[in-house]
Amino acid sequence: MHCQYGRHGVRSRPARVVMTKEAVLAACKEKQQYTTPRLNDNLYLQCCGFTKIENLEEYTGTKTLWLEENNISKIENISHMQQLRCLFLQSNAIMRISGLKMLTSLQTLKLSNNMISRLENLKPLRMLHTLDVSYNLLHTVEDISHLLLCDSISALHLNSNRLEDPRCVAVLEGMRKLQVLYFSDNLAVSRIAQVWGTYRKCMIGRIPALTFLDDRPVHKNEQRYSASALFGEEAEPHEVSFSPVGSPSLSPSHPLT
Repeated sequence: MHCQYGRHGVRSRPARVVMTKEAVLAACKEKQQYTTPRLNDNLYLQCCGFTKIENLEEYTGTKTLWLEENNISKIENISHMQQLRCLFLQSNAIMRISGLKMLTSLQTLKLSNNMISRLENLKPLRMLHTLDVSYNLLHTVEDISHLLLCDSISALHLNSNRLEDPRCVAVLEGMRKLQVLYFSDNLAVSRIAQVWGTYRKCMIGRIPALTFLDDRPVHKNEQRYSASALFGEEAEPHEVSFSPVGSPSLSPSHPLT
């Protein structure tokens, strides 16, 4: 099945469809894949109008699962896919991150264009390096503080949410492996600039491993200049801590209020 587009290029989703075994098999045949479920490394179920993830128990060898642009509201019934490396669930109706704790081989998780208001249940995913939660409903520092428990993430898409608090930087600088960050189109961008003078200088100076920010790469000279401008010529690492209720605090010498 394919997504349909109207006169102005706006996608209209297919009618609501049940994910039956027959429907999944038909999708496999359309893509000229194996009719024996366990042999399929890739499973293409995007743009089908599915409302629920179900009847995938026989697909035990799946490594990449495409489920974007459906009507799915809950992540469920994929715990048996323990070889799964990439999961694409963007453009659905998902409100919570759940049902992933058994997917310990997962490396890429795409959840953009959903209705997620809080990041949670990602800590067990010790191999996760790319997380896309852009175009969601994340609003407060507490909504993203769970990222401090996600040690492996190196590429993060947080752009186009509702984040307002400049203290979001405290969470991001606590992600020691973070190299690629998309954070534009949040109100926090202008508020960070109000505190530090420039948004980009602040982000680059406070996130030492950053190599790409929003629309362009971070060069070594830019990294050194930003750190020096923020913290002086002898720029030293600074502490990031969280209170029991998840409200971030920084060392007194570098307040972010």
